[in-house]
Amino acid sequence: MDLSSKLLLVNCLRKVIGPSPSPLDARNPPGEGCQPRANAILSSGSPLPAAKGRGWGTHAWLLLLLLATFTAHAQQALTLAQTQAAALSNNVAIKNRDLGRTSALEGIRAARWAYFPTVSGFGIGLYGFRNFVDPIPELLPRGVNNFYIAGLSATENIYAGGQVGLSNRLARLQSSVSEVRYADVRDSVNMETEQKYWQVVQAQEQLRALQASERYLNQLLKELRDNLKAGLIARNDLLKVQVQRGQILLNESRARNGRQLALLDLGLYTGLPTDSTTVLTDTLATIFNPASVYVPPAEAAKNTRSYQLLNTAVEARRLQTRLKRASFRPTLSVGVSGAAAGVIDRGIGSTFTPTGLAIVNLPISNLWGAARNQVRQQRLNETIAENNLQNGTNQLQVGIQQAYYSLREAYQQTGLATQTQAQATENLKVQRDSFRAGLTNLSDLLDAQAQAQQAASQLISARAEFRLRLSMYQYLTAPAAK
Repeated sequence: MDLSSKLLLVNCLRKVIGPSPSPLDARNPPGEGCQPRANAILSSGSPLPAAKGRGWGTHAWLLLLLLATFTAHAQQALTLAQTQAAALSNNVAIKNRDLGRTSALEGIRAARWAYFPTVSGFGIGLYGFRNFVDPIPELLPRGVNNFYIAGLSATENIYAGGQVGLSNRLARLQSSVSEVRYADVRDSVNMETEQKYWQVVQAQEQLRALQASERYLNQLLKELRDNLKAGLIARNDLLKVQVQRGQILLNESRARNGRQLALLDLGLYTGLPTDSTTVLTDTLATIFNPASVYVPPAEAAKNTRSYQLLNTAVEARRLQTRLKRASFRPTLSVGVSGAAAGVIDRGIGSTFTPTGLAIVNLPISNLWGAARNQVRQQRLNETIAENNLQNGTNQLQVGIQQAYYSLREAYQQTGLATQTQAQATENLKVQRDSFRAGLTNLSDLLDAQAQAQQAASQLISARAEFRLRLSMYQYLTAPAAK
C-alpha cells in the first residue's frame, strides 16, 4: 500500500469516527465517498458496509487495525549488526583486499617452486631450399637440405646465496601484510557503517522530539481555543502559540529531510534498500563511563594493526637487504641434459644421449661494482623504515589519547545535557501549572516549552556524539591478531 492510499484511509476514518454532523453538513455526511474508495484499496478483503450517519461502527476500527497491520508490514526494521553485515558483503574495498589476500597466497605458492628442479626442453629445425651438403657418391647418395636437434634438461639449485629461502620468507611476510590490511579495512568499514547508522538514529530521535513538541502545542492550542470562546484570553495569545507551532513544523520538515538524506547515505554505503518506511531499531540511550574501555596509549599503540604494518615494513626492508646481498653471491647448480640430432629422410641421426652438468657462477665484479652501492641503498631504506616506525608509533599514541579525551568530553556533555533536559522539563511543568492557575503569562510558558525542546535536542546530539566518538576510539584501539 503506497503512502497516498494510507492517507486516504486515515482521512476516511477521521470522517467516519469524527464528531456528529451539523445541519450544514447534511448534504455531505461523514464517510460519504469513503466506502467505495476504501473498498477499492482493500479489494483483497470483504467489502466495507455502507456509511451511514456517524460511520461504520466496529468496521471502522477493523479498518484502522488493517491500516496498522499494513503499515507494520511496510516498515523495514534494521539493526546495527544487520547494516554492518551488509556493508561487509558489499564494500568494494573489502572485495579488493580479499583479492589481495588470494594474490599473496599465490605468491607463496610461486616462491615454493624455487625448491624444485627446473625442467626445460628445446628444439631446432632447419630446412634449406638448396642442399647444405651436396651428394657424395657411394657415401651420401642424396644431398642434405635439412637438420634438426632436440634436447631436454633439468637443473637444481644447490646453493643460491640464500635467495630461495629469503624469497619464501618475503612471500609469507607479504601474505601476513595482506591479512592485516584485510582485517583493518573490515574494522574501518564497520566503524564507518556504525557512524552512518548513529547519524540516522540521531535524525530519527530529533524528529520524534519535535513531534512530541508538536503534540504538546496542539494540546495547548485546544485549551486556548476553549479559553478564547469563553472570553478568558485575547486572540493574540492563540496566535503566539500558532507561530511557535509553525516553527516546530518547519523544524520537523528539516529533520525529516535530514533523516532521508542520512538514510540514503547509509543505504548506498551498505547496499541495503532504504526508504521513508525504514526504521533503525537501536537507540542512543545506552551511555557508559569511557573509563571502562580505556587502554594506555603506549600499550594500545603497539597492539594496533597500524603498528603491526609499520613493524612489518621494517622487517620487509631487512629481508630485501639480505636478498639483494644474496643475489651477488656465487651460485651452484647441477643437472642432467640430453639431446639428439639428425637429418630427416636421410637415415642420418644420433640417439638420445644423456649427460650430467654442473654450473658455477662467480660474480667477481660485484666485489667492487654497483652491487656495493645497491646494498648500501637497501640499508638506507631500512633506516627510513625504522624512523617511520618510531614516528608512526608516536603519532598513534597521540591520536589514541586525543580520541579518548574527545570521548570523555562527549560523556561529560551527555551528563550535563541530561541534567539540563530534566531541569527544562520540570520548569515546563511548573510553568504549565502556573499558567493554568493564572499565576504566569503565556509568553513564559512558550519560553519554557522552547527551552525544553532545545534541551531535548541537545541531549540527543550529545548522545549521538558520544556514540560517534566511541566508535572512533574503539577502531583506533582495536587489537591486531597475533
